[in-house]
Amino acid sequence: MMEKGQYELQCDVQDVAPVQNLTVKWYKGQTLLSQTSFTDTSRTPVNEVAKLLITADRADDGAQFWCEAELNLGAEGPQPPPKKTSEPLSFTVHFKPIIDETKLPSTVTVFRGYSVVLVCEAEGNPKPKISWSLSENVDGDKLTVSESTPENVHCNASNSVDTTTRQVKVYKPEDYLPLIAGLIAVAVAFISVIFIFNYSIYYKTAKMGRYSLKDPKPSTQAECPVQLSQKSVVVEYGGSVAVNCSASVPHYGMGWEASEGGVGKTRDSVITWRVSDLREWDIKPFCYINYDITHDTLCQVELPVTVYKTPDSVSISIVNHTRPMMEGEQYELQCDVQDVAPVQNLTVKWYKGQTLLSQTNFTDTSRTPVNEVAKLLIRPNRTDDGAQFWCEAKLDLGAEGPQPPPKKTSEPLSITVHFKPIISETKLPSIVTVFRGYPVVLVCEAEGNPKPKISWSLSENVDGDKLTVSESTPENVHCNASNSVGTTTRQVKVFIQVIPIIDKTKLPSTVPVFRGYSEVLTCKAEGSPKPTIRWSLGANGIVDNENLTITELTPEDVYCNASNSVGWTARRIKVVLKEDYLPLIAGLIAVAVAFISVIFIFIYSIYYKTAKMGRYSLKDAKPSTQAKCPVQFSQKSVVVEYGGSVAVNCTASVPHYGMGWEASEGGVDKTRDSVVTWTVSDLREWDIKPFCYINYDKTHDTPCEEELPVTVYKTPDSVSIGIVNHRGPMKEGKQYELQCDVQDVAPVQNLTVKWYKGQTLLNQTTFTDTSITPVNETTKLLITADRADDGAQYRCKAELNLGAEGPQPPPTKTSKPLNAEVYYKPKHSNSTETIVKNNEVTLDCTVKAKPAPTYTWHSEHLKEKINSPVLLSSKLSPGNYTCTATNSQGSDRKVFIVQQKDRTTFWAIVISGVVVAVALIVTYLIYKFKCSKNSII
Repeated sequence: MMEKGQYELQCDVQDVAPVQNLTVKWYKGQTLLSQTSFTDTSRTPVNEVAKLLITADRADDGAQFWCEAELNLGAEGPQPPPKKTSEPLSFTVHFKPIIDETKLPSTVTVFRGYSVVLVCEAEGNPKPKISWSLSENVDGDKLTVSESTPENVHCNASNSVDTTTRQVKVYKPEDYLPLIAGLIAVAVAFISVIFIFNYSIYYKTAKMGRYSLKDPKPSTQAECPVQLSQKSVVVEYGGSVAVNCSASVPHYGMGWEASEGGVGKTRDSVITWRVSDLREWDIKPFCYINYDITHDTLCQVELPVTVYKTPDSVSISIVNHTRPMMEGEQYELQCDVQDVAPVQNLTVKWYKGQTLLSQTNFTDTSRTPVNEVAKLLIRPNRTDDGAQFWCEAKLDLGAEGPQPPPKKTSEPLSITVHFKPIISETKLPSIVTVFRGYPVVLVCEAEGNPKPKISWSLSENVDGDKLTVSESTPENVHCNASNSVGTTTRQVKVFIQVIPIIDKTKLPSTVPVFRGYSEVLTCKAEGSPKPTIRWSLGANGIVDNENLTITELTPEDVYCNASNSVGWTARRIKVVLKEDYLPLIAGLIAVAVAFISVIFIFIYSIYYKTAKMGRYSLKDAKPSTQAKCPVQFSQKSVVVEYGGSVAVNCTASVPHYGMGWEASEGGVDKTRDSVVTWTVSDLREWDIKPFCYINYDKTHDTPCEEELPVTVYKTPDSVSIGIVNHRGPMKEGKQYELQCDVQDVAPVQNLTVKWYKGQTLLNQTTFTDTSITPVNETTKLLITADRADDGAQYRCKAELNLGAEGPQPPPTKTSKPLNAEVYYKPKHSNSTETIVKNNEVTLDCTVKAKPAPTYTWHSEHLKEKINSPVLLSSKLSPGNYTCTATNSQGSDRKVFIVQQKDRTTFWAIVISGVVVAVALIVTYLIYKFKCSKNSII
């Protein structure tokens, strides 16, 4: 960035809901710059963008800007509110140079004969280039100016942003300093002579005239004749101290002089300096003695006193850093020692766990308590994650001080170190060998902080620390371990190992060779690594080649052996030698074809009557070569699981001269037994085609063979269901595609995938692929979401229908259920409803919808806003009341018509009662009237 340029920062928040509770906060370092709220009422996850306009300043160079997304969900939400923080964005700000004016004054004085060095230092980004403008340009930050330098020089500091120039004016005054220095030297010499003369006179009269050697006494310059009980004293602040001073000669008075605990002059030979509560830091007590009556020989001895105080507290912290540390970056630890004295005896020791890392001493001579700070630079690595750092303040006060020396330790500082993942190479080799039909599980484990996410790169990415590789896996796979620090990738080379399989279509089991002619046999085999082909000719030796030329001299049985590092496969070829009479026969036929034809018909008719109809009977029947091969299988066909066992008997129905089984696994050599069994205990070949052969003619001219149909199957490793290209709830009326993935199943032409909703079969899919080796299959189902589907469970089931010979019931595998969530708009069963007003009226607008709807009521009779689904009141006036139910999918209205109760029935009952009452009264009066008349007569 360029200083003073405006830039816009953008914070992208992915897949968050509800967005109206989202606040995005902007920070520079630990300082909150701004925050953004959102008014979108969407309840489903959305992507939001917040922006911040900044003006770049040189102080921002190297600063870290970051944004934080916080969901404030109220008092009922999680506390503290959930938040997620972006990676910091470090800024580089380019700014023009600023020359340091304190180091480069605007005016400089240069005396004749002398020179001055100017220093021009400038701060800028990129780092500025310094040059000087004189009569010619001079590069460098230093310039020597003298009397020959121009009056005005300019320092130029320039970088890619701009250039800054500072002018320096050079003044050149006359220099009288040598003259002044000469006069001072003469005056000093004269004064020195006068001083020496006067001092010699004083020494003779004042010193040598008063002293003699007649009665010598120790002078004040000699050793003072007193002894202290302690050579020095170390005492804690507020503590007590007591030291004796003893005279070694007669004296005229001795005592202690001190700011605390002084002792007046006394004639005792031992006096004690004592303080019970020492509160002075720089106390200097001394013991004095007068051992001459004239008091001219006073001497004194000072007692060195060290007053110490242990620290009030010792604490450790990280300077300008609060988050987890990054491996390989440098951080500064700070140890604060509060209120300690004397600081020159203080040693701060740094520890990691129980290991001493470093120690710091101090040269400050202050005797009073001070606060000291020690710092330690560390560059943490992954082994430091969770390590505890601490510092210890120790006062080493010498032999006279307390033993052991007093110390105080900080609380431990536990650090968290984030480091990029390291994949365990011992658990994930760089090369892995996979045999066909034997999958191998690779395990990729990685150590990192934060915990790394493991994924595999193949044709498509696969999440998880385990990967099953088989012969269908690509040659190179990569394990990726990633976290917020970085990504580590390890390549694994997959070598597929497949036992050789000989191509039987190109190499028949029986080959005729006519005398005098040769045949070329070709043996081709597939396998991994590529197989080596070798022919075995018995006593005739070995031929290393794919092709073998056979003649009449070739042994009856030859073998093709295909081998690699996985194993070997052999195929036996029977060489049948035949005489070739074709030229002679062709000549004879050419001469007498017509004659022979007539004779042939005549002879054949006689032969048919005598040899066929007369000589043959059922007693000694022989099957012809055109009839079905005279063998029977114990099973017409076989269905066996991959890796399973199989055993089938082949029984001869006629006498024979040899029978056996030919197969790539479990073959049985020719034997005279009438029953031979083909057995495989661990069948690992998908396309196996065993056949039973029999020779029932002594000349071996009529061999036949019968193939046993074998189906090798494998149930799927996994069956999974999902929605194609969709996340979140479905919406009513929209179409969605369900996908069912069936992994590693064979044979696929026997596979049926069934789709269910709950227990109801919706559809089923079959496959026409004729592959007999395991494959991955995908089938899809198109559905239209309906409100009735909300909460329904979809699943798919893979079923292998292997016929009557297969396992019963057929093997199946079912996916985990897919729970459907459908959003649908409110929909009332009817749009209007008439309500006859009674004492209390209930208007119920409740409707089923998802998400749950909100309700609003509208009527000219309603004076307040009502949001409940039910309107219950005895004061509702007749009229229309409209209820609207709304959610994110739409809205629906229903009109309630409230009518006044009809009084017609009431009045009809009243009038009828009155009429009946009047009729009764009239009838009664007539009756009374008639009765009265009869009685008068």
